[in-house]
Amino acid sequence: MADKTLSPRAGYDTSTALFAGQISGLKTEVDTKAGQALMISAAGGYRLYDGSRPFVGLAPESVKAGEPLTVYGLSVRFKLSEGELTPGANYFLNATGGYADAATAADAQGALLAVTKYDAIVIRVGKLA
Repeated sequence: MADKTLSPRAGYDTSTALFAGQISGLKTEVDTKAGQALMISAAGGYRLYDGSRPFVGLAPESVKAGEPLTVYGLSVRFKLSEGELTPGANYFLNATGGYADAATAADAQGALLAVTKYDAIVIRVGKLA
């Protein structure tokens, strides 16, 4: 398994975001980069996904701890890579809010599906391990 590098230009596709699952009204508990995987903590804010709670979606923008954020989940398309994805391949969330090319302890199912060498779609949310 190899962790993949999150693009410094990570971001969401607005046309798919209109119809994607969304969660708003919560604040981040940690500094978060665009494209990082998130979960809702027991305190009621967003934390980086680590497999201990259900995955809810990806951060659409970079924010500092304490800032509000709308998170996009199922069916949203994100630019995550600078060209290292394999179209049609599943990708898995790791325990640091990033993603990998093989199953991890945090994601045994594969939450992402690459559609181009740059973009992936969220295909699963919830408990992944």
